[in-house]
Amino acid sequence: MTAEHHDHTTTSRTHRPAIVAVTRHGAVLANRLAGAMTEADVWVSSRFAGFAGHGAHAFDGPVARLVGDLMARHDRLVMICAVGAAVRLIAPHLVDKRADAAVVAVDDGGQFAVCVLSGHIGGGNALTREVADALGAAPVITTASEAHGVPAADLIGRELGWRIEGRHHLTRLAAALVNGEPVGVFQDAGERDWHAGPLPEHVIHFASVEHLLAASPRAAIVITDRVIAGLAGRAGVVVYRPRSLVVGVGCSRGASCDEIGRLVDATLRDAGLSVVSVRAVATVELKRDEPGLVAFARERDIPLRCFSAEQLNAAPGQETPSEVVRAAVGTRGVCEPAALLTAGAGRLLVPKRKSRNVTVAVARTALPFAAASPDDLPVAAGSSTTRAMTGILHVVGIGPGAPEQMTGRAREVLEAADAIVGYGLYLDLLRVWLPHARYHPSPIGDEEARAREALLLTKQLTRVALVGSGDAGIYGLAGLAHEVRDGIDWADQMPPAIDVVPGVTAATAVAALLGAPLGHDFATVSLSDILTPWDTIAGRLEAAAVSDFVLALYNPTSQRRGPRFAAALDILRRVRSPETPVGIVTNAYRDGQSVIITSLGSVEQHPVSMLTTLIIGNSRTRVQHGRMVTPRGYTVNG
Repeated sequence: MTAEHHDHTTTSRTHRPAIVAVTRHGAVLANRLAGAMTEADVWVSSRFAGFAGHGAHAFDGPVARLVGDLMARHDRLVMICAVGAAVRLIAPHLVDKRADAAVVAVDDGGQFAVCVLSGHIGGGNALTREVADALGAAPVITTASEAHGVPAADLIGRELGWRIEGRHHLTRLAAALVNGEPVGVFQDAGERDWHAGPLPEHVIHFASVEHLLAASPRAAIVITDRVIAGLAGRAGVVVYRPRSLVVGVGCSRGASCDEIGRLVDATLRDAGLSVVSVRAVATVELKRDEPGLVAFARERDIPLRCFSAEQLNAAPGQETPSEVVRAAVGTRGVCEPAALLTAGAGRLLVPKRKSRNVTVAVARTALPFAAASPDDLPVAAGSSTTRAMTGILHVVGIGPGAPEQMTGRAREVLEAADAIVGYGLYLDLLRVWLPHARYHPSPIGDEEARAREALLLTKQLTRVALVGSGDAGIYGLAGLAHEVRDGIDWADQMPPAIDVVPGVTAATAVAALLGAPLGHDFATVSLSDILTPWDTIAGRLEAAAVSDFVLALYNPTSQRRGPRFAAALDILRRVRSPETPVGIVTNAYRDGQSVIITSLGSVEQHPVSMLTTLIIGNSRTRVQHGRMVTPRGYTVNG
C-alpha cells in the first residue's frame, strides 16, 4: 500500500477512541474511561462484558483480529493490557508513521498510561495525557522532544492549521532539536504563540532568512507565507505555512471558477506568496451564491466569508476605491475591504488586481513576527531582553536600474519588501517592473533623512528596503544607514538589523559596455566635493594616477562642479599621455545610453554630466577593435 493511498484511506477513520479490554479489571477501567471521554467505543471480552456497563461491545475470538479491524476504523486506540502485548497485537497492522493510529496501553491496575505509537503525528502523546487524567494514572511519554522540553518538529503549528513543506528534512530537524544542536528560527507571518514557554538556548531566532542561512545552523524552522528562493534545497530547513492570507474577490455575474482561480494564483505568485497559506476567500454578500465563486471556494477547500455593502464601505485601508463598483453594489470596493475585514487586524499586502471579470486583493491576518539584535546578530530565545522587536532594513543596490542588470537577490528582497525608500528617480526605475510596491520617494540630497525614514519604518514593518543605484556599499547608503541607526533613540525597541544587498556598481557596468578596461588593478575616485574636500580628492587622484591604476571617475561634474572636472583632467594629464584611452559612458543600461571611447587629450570634446562615469586607462590600456582593453599580463600567442 503506497503512502498516498494509505493517507487517503485514513480520512475515513473516525476520531472516536476505541477502548479494548480483555480482563475483568480491564473492563472496569474501560467503563470509567468511557465515562470521561467523548463518544468512546468500548470492546470487552464477552466473559467480562457485564463489568463494562451499558453500551460496551462484547467480542469473542482472537483479540488480534479485533485490533486490526479497530486500527482500520479508528485513529485512536486505548488497549488495557501490558505494553508488550499491545506491541505484538498492533505490529502486523503498522504501515507508516504519518498514517498509523495513535495507541496507548494502560496496565491492568490503572497506574500507568503508556504512549505506544504515533506520539506526535497521530496525537498519541495527547491521548496518553487524556487517558491518564481520566484514570488518575501516570502518563508515560517517551518521545525525545517531550523528554527534553523541545518542540516536536512534526507538530509545530499543527493545531493552528499550519502546513509543512520540506517534510523530508523533519528527521534532521527533530534530531537537532533533541540533541541540542543549533536550530535557527525565522518567522514573518502567522501566530506567534506556536510554542509553549521559552525555547531552549540552542534554538535561535534570526531577523532574516539571509542571516539564518549565512549562520548555517544544523537545522532551521522557517515560518512564512512567502515563497523564498533558496530554501527548498537547504538540508534541514523545514518550511511551515501558517494560514495567514485572505484573498478578497470581486466578480461580475457569470465569472467562471477558472478565471477566478487563474487570477488568484497569478496574484499570489507575482507577489511571492504561497497559495498553501490562504485561509479564506472573502466577498460581498450579493455574491454569496455566485456559482463560479462558490465553486472556487469549494474546489480549494477554503471557507467563503461574505460582508454587506455597508460593512465593506466602512472598512479602512482600501487603496483603490471605485465609483463603478459603488454604483453596482453600493460600496467603494469589494476585494480590498473584504480581504481586510476578514484579516481583522491585518494589513493589505496586494492591492486590487483585475482580469476581465474578476478583481482580487490579498491581506495578511496575524501581525508578522520579526527579531533583530542591537548588533545585527541573531537573538537567542529566552534571552533577558524584553524590548520589542523591529523589522529588518535591507540596503539594496539596484545596479544601473534595468531589471536585467539587477541581482536575483536584490529582486527577491524588493518583491518581498513592505516599503521601498529611495531617491525618486531610482524608484521610477523600479515601478516599471514592480508597480504595486509601497514607495517612499525623496529628492536628491536628502540621503540622511532618507536613511532615517527607512530605519523608522522598521518599527512598524517587517521588511523595509532602502535603495540606491549601483552597489549599496560603494558610494552608497549602507554606511550611512549604520551611522544613522546609532543616532536614533529606539526606546523600548531593539534597533533593526541592517542587511546589505550588493548590486552592479557603475565602474563594472560601464566597463562591460566599453570592453575590458578593468583587467588589472584599478581605483575609483568620486569628484564630488560635497562631503569630501577638494584638496583631499585631488591628492588621491594624483596618487592613483602616479601609481598607474586604471581609474573609474564617479560624479565627474554638475552645474556647480564644472571647474573641478577640468582640474581633475589637468592632474591626470600631468602624469599620463594625452593618447591614454578614456571611456565615457552616460546612462549605462538606461534610456539615453551613450558609450564613447576617446583619448585623455580629447575628453572635453564630448558631453559629460552627473549621470556619466569615466574610465581612464593606464599605461598598458589600449583600444582593440573599438573596445578598451587593459591586459592582465597573460602570455598570449607566445
